[in-house]
Amino acid sequence: MKTNIYRANKQGIEKAALLIANNEVVAFPTETVYGLGANALSEEACKKIFIAKNRPADNPLIVHIANINQLHKLVYEPSECVKSIIEKFWPGPISIVLNAKPCVPKIVTAGLNTVAIRYPNNDIALSLISESGCVIAAPSANISGKPSATKAEHVIRDFNGRISAVIEADTCEFGLESTVIDGTSTPIKILRPGAVTYEMLSEICEVEIATNLNDGKVLSPGMKHPHYKPDANVILIKGQTATIIKHKLKKLANDLSNYAVLGLANVLTDTEIKGAIMIEKKENTSSYAERLYSFFRDCDKQNIDHIILHEVDIKNMGLALMNRINKAANQVL
Repeated sequence: MKTNIYRANKQGIEKAALLIANNEVVAFPTETVYGLGANALSEEACKKIFIAKNRPADNPLIVHIANINQLHKLVYEPSECVKSIIEKFWPGPISIVLNAKPCVPKIVTAGLNTVAIRYPNNDIALSLISESGCVIAAPSANISGKPSATKAEHVIRDFNGRISAVIEADTCEFGLESTVIDGTSTPIKILRPGAVTYEMLSEICEVEIATNLNDGKVLSPGMKHPHYKPDANVILIKGQTATIIKHKLKKLANDLSNYAVLGLANVLTDTEIKGAIMIEKKENTSSYAERLYSFFRDCDKQNIDHIILHEVDIKNMGLALMNRINKAANQVL
């Protein structure tokens, strides 16, 4: 299969949209990460996503829409709380699990009666959905279990010859997958943390963080299967203070060779570790999150053996960042 590379202009989006309409798979950018998209109402098209990604069949897909009218065609009436969340955060980096109507194929829902819906805040994604005339099912554009793609080059590396097209665009804004909430539960549950944070949602209605699977059901991507792991060995350094983390980091760096370090400048400053990549804005966990997957992929490209990361406070974006780091980590010190 030839994988076409299209620019993110009118002509490129029109070509990609035609492929979507013809039940092919196209990778496209969003404000979170790249998505691997196909016509959500076509079982034939969605099967191609699972095949391309080597994705487990019990891992549901997120359906992307370009207007609220499309939402009402896919799901039953949401609660007043969910309506308030939609009004506040859509379009944006949050997916909402709702009760699906019969038109949504079971391959999309992984056999459940619910489906996750997202209204992205990205002009390219919205144009692709509108131009194709389809709602688009799209998990992250990566081989299952590996780090998500935040650049077109990441997608091409994973899927060249496996999908029909990739739309080239700038690096994705947030760098982590969308927040996913269960809009069918009371109170609302966060199934996967993201850029729409617990603190932000709590201002709208009562919300709690899901701690385990609901009777073994995978309501959302990111809940059950291994995720976000690069080929390199990921080591997470924990510590209540920057001083403790620095001490552990220096000792570890002395014991290892062929390693790379990513972290906040206020933690890594004065560690004298060669090649450490520091997020310059003090305590900016959003910048740390934005760089994470790209850093993972760069390390794998350079055949780095060990990736060293440090923990951050789980407030605000820190919750999503630590969710991804904990899932990626092979060792915790």
